[in-house]
Amino acid sequence: MAQHGDYVVFQFTSPNNVSFGFKTYNNDKGQITGFIEGKDKDGLPVYRRWKFDRDVRKISVHKDKTSPIDGTNAVEFLRNSPNCKGSPNGSYTLAGDQLDVFFEEVNEATASAIGLEFETQRIDAQNAALKVKGQDFIDLCALIGVFDKDETVMRFSLVDYAKNKPQSFMDIYNDPVRQLKSLIRRAVKTGVFNKDGKMLTWENQLIGVDEEDAVAKLKTNENLLKAIKANVEKVK
Repeated sequence: MAQHGDYVVFQFTSPNNVSFGFKTYNNDKGQITGFIEGKDKDGLPVYRRWKFDRDVRKISVHKDKTSPIDGTNAVEFLRNSPNCKGSPNGSYTLAGDQLDVFFEEVNEATASAIGLEFETQRIDAQNAALKVKGQDFIDLCALIGVFDKDETVMRFSLVDYAKNKPQSFMDIYNDPVRQLKSLIRRAVKTGVFNKDGKMLTWENQLIGVDEEDAVAKLKTNENLLKAIKANVEKVK
């Protein structure tokens, strides 16, 4: 059985990017390299996509994980990525500072702390998804794209979203204009609003060039807000 120490952890560190992913990079010889998981019907390599984002802050990789095609070690492949801190394939300034670092290898203690923080966040998100009621429940479901009339289905979907994307869920949960965004999305879903690209219209009236613009308009027009709410409720 694999033990905790059998894994190497890589942590997303970029302060500017919401997400970062890659399949291949150029090695020190200028050759394209990737972690090949298999081959397609034409015999061409199928590369694994490695991705970090707000919810997947760390990737744990078994130290002995290798490609079934060419034996490439996954840990070494990640360590040698130009975007991994300390990589020999990275781009460096004359002062020795590495450019475009998006992730780094972390030691076991740090990895445990990161894992504990993430699990705590996941639990908090799931608890919030389980406890939310009434209009707040409907609003949160709408914001993750769930419009089912069966409350059990909606609750399961919300909790599942919170489990798998805790940071995204908490961002939605804490959004001060989530009620307005929910109303807009329910208006689109029910056909009250017409959506052309990002543009939102209602009875030939421009509500907003996009969702953010529509939110700003509804925040300052109480009569329009009430009218839209009434129409959404009629066809809900």
